[in-house]
Amino acid sequence: MSQKLSLKLIQEDCVKRKLKLTPPREKVISYLINETESRTAYQILEYLQQSDPSTKPPTVYRALDFLCLNGFAHRIESSNSFIACDLEGEKHMAQFFICQSCNQVTEFHSHKLSKILEEEAANFQFSIQQEILEAKGVCKSCRK
Repeated sequence: MSQKLSLKLIQEDCVKRKLKLTPPREKVISYLINETESRTAYQILEYLQQSDPSTKPPTVYRALDFLCLNGFAHRIESSNSFIACDLEGEKHMAQFFICQSCNQVTEFHSHKLSKILEEEAANFQFSIQQEILEAKGVCKSCRK
């Protein structure tokens, strides 16, 4: 059973997988874990510069590359922004509901959708390298 992502779980997973969780990577994922909206690299940079004004864009991009590659964060393709993954230790298709009113991003997981996509890809003899599903609409809170 998976658990909601936390800094402690990431630290444990990095030790187990022999991954180096540098201070900038830790700061970036800590920031993303506490956000409900996705954040652009420059929003993350501004946040990091509050405590270290010398932080430069490459630091943020390298941290985001590491976090996404290792399943700790996801890139929201349509807005070129990032959000912490809500699961730990489970490879999965990135599936999101994105509120167009408040920008809240909710990650969900439908194995049924993933299976359908895999079956359709097989029908076309297509090899999927990356799966991302983004559904935009209005969340419950904004519909009130």
